[in-house]
This record gives sequence, C-alpha cells and structure tokens, in this order.
Amino acid sequence: MLDKTSIIIPISLNDEIRAKLFRWVKSFYENVMPEVELCIGVANEKPFSKAKAINEAVRSSKGQYLVLADADIFYNPKLIEKSIEALAEHPWVIPYNEVLNVHRGSTDELIQTEPQWPVSIELDTRPRTHGPRLRGGINIVTRENFDLVGGFDERFTGWGGEDDAFASSLNHLCGHYKRLEGTIYHLWHPANNSSDENYKANIELLKRYSNKEAVLEEIRKREK
Repeated sequence: MLDKTSIIIPISLNDEIRAKLFRWVKSFYENVMPEVELCIGVANEKPFSKAKAINEAVRSSKGQYLVLADADIFYNPKLIEKSIEALAEHPWVIPYNEVLNVHRGSTDELIQTEPQWPVSIELDTRPRTHGPRLRGGINIVTRENFDLVGGFDERFTGWGGEDDAFASSLNHLCGHYKRLEGTIYHLWHPANNSSDENYKANIELLKRYSNKEAVLEEIRKREK
C-alpha cells in the first residue's frame, strides 16, 4: 500500500522560517514512512505558485496514490493507510476533522528534535475553529482522478484559491470527498496575508469553479 504512495510537498525555499519547518517535515516522512516515495515541488519564483509546484512534483512521481500535503504539517502516519483504504469507495479523501495549531514556542522546540511519531515533546496547541470545514492541508487522491481534473490550476499565484478550486473540480467531476476523523498538526509560521496583490484575482478565478460545466470549461481553457 505505502510502496504505491507518493507524498507530494510544494515548497518555496525563499522564506527561511518555512524552509526550516520543511526540513523537519521532510525528515519526519523519511523516518516514519520510509516506504513512500517523497516528491518535493520547489517553486522559488515570486509570487509562489503552489499549484505549479504540486503539478511538477506529481509529474516526477510514480505512485498510484497521491498524498498532497503542505510543507508545514505532520500527523499520525496511520491516517495515510486509512485514507488509501477509503479510496476503494470514495474518489478522494480528506484525512482529518481537526487541525491543531502548534504554538511558536513548541514549534521552535519541536524542530530541534529528531522527527518521530509520536513526537518526543509535549506540544502547546490550539484548535483551529474552522478545521472541520477546511479542504486543503492534506488531500489523498488516486493518480487517475488527479489527472482527470487536470491537476491544479496554475493560474492561481500567490496566496489563496487553488486548494478550493482543486476540491471543486474533484467534487464535480469525480464525486464528493470522504472526510475521516483525524488530527493534523500545523507548525507555526508568520501568517499568510489576504491583502496579497494576487488574492483578489485568485478569488475571482475560484468563483468560476461553481458547477460541473464551469469546471470543464476552466479545464479546457488551461489545456489550450
């Protein structure tokens, strides 16, 4: 199962704080899930394109199952196994219903430790109140369904919109996701800013992903 799985992590290494988190997270996968293929999508141009980084990493991957995971989260590796099992009956999976934000002090302390599960220190965390509604962070999908929706829309640049557009594409063309009970841990870093100059354009683009016909039209535009 895990030997047919590719972990896809998009990252920009321009931000040293996020780069430090990424190095710890990368080691976490290497230590606790050595069977998986780890594929890193690095996009250092500005503004950062998460969509482009994911698509490039997927193109270099070989796994039947794709775990699309942010570079600042970690979780019980059993969630991946449960998610892959759920893909037998569902088109894609969101493996959590709780997000715990790790406070800055705990984040600083944790990334000095050897990555393992369970982690070796007690974490100071705070629940993210809208965690049960989030659709990004980590998604598990078959390669077939990722390809069916054309991957991520690389017209999204900067912050916002790309995860929701991808989710809408999968929901409309492949079927609705299955959410599992599980917890993911989000490491502290300075917050993204919704005043990003690309944010407004991203939200306008996201509005086009409103129904099946609209999604198909947007995919056709991207393929031209």
